[in-house]
Amino acid sequence: MNLSSSALLRLLSLKGAGTAPTLCLVPEGVSAGEHAEVLAPFSQIIAPPSIKPGLWASSVSIRLSGERSVMLHGAKTALARDFIYEVEKSWRSYNQGKLTDEEGRINALLLQLQRLDAPQTYPSACVIGAVLQEASRLEDELLSRLPEDAIGQEQNQRLAPIRSFAAHPAELRERAIERFVTVELERWKEFFDTVESKPLTPEQRLSIVVDEDATLVLISVET
Repeated sequence: MNLSSSALLRLLSLKGAGTAPTLCLVPEGVSAGEHAEVLAPFSQIIAPPSIKPGLWASSVSIRLSGERSVMLHGAKTALARDFIYEVEKSWRSYNQGKLTDEEGRINALLLQLQRLDAPQTYPSACVIGAVLQEASRLEDELLSRLPEDAIGQEQNQRLAPIRSFAAHPAELRERAIERFVTVELERWKEFFDTVESKPLTPEQRLSIVVDEDATLVLISVET
């Protein structure tokens, strides 16, 4: 699909210089013509294309990463609206496809993060480190490159736990530890109260349920 501006309409819009006279929707993005250079690859578009109607003609703008943009002035408004609709549809489809390609990794990671909401084992640094490595890799390789507008609110909410964990791993790990310790202390309370002649102290109980990577347990035996 092509969108072109006429010389007369560009002149009337007073914005003819420095813009493309023709934009063409191609599989890779938006080019300056059917066989011309791709000016706006879908991978670099950061927001839906916009239209600015004028008195005589309309302007189309496509924002790119790096504070760049591709613009066309002097287009007929009806044609411009049709063009940006098709560009936006293709742009969203491109980004949704990227998510679909990594669906297996995303689901596996979301399951691991869900388990941290109610951990069955102590969330030690080595365990969390492996999850963080995968979350950071997925964030760098894919999620940080996906504009939020391109994938919709539902997908953004679904991916929020991964983004949050990649940004604040220590905070989320501390919450997981707190949940685990609280549950385990209650679970073993009766045992801790009766295993010795005197109930175990809070410090002793904590040292038992905590299973950190490097743990030093000191036992004092009274005679």
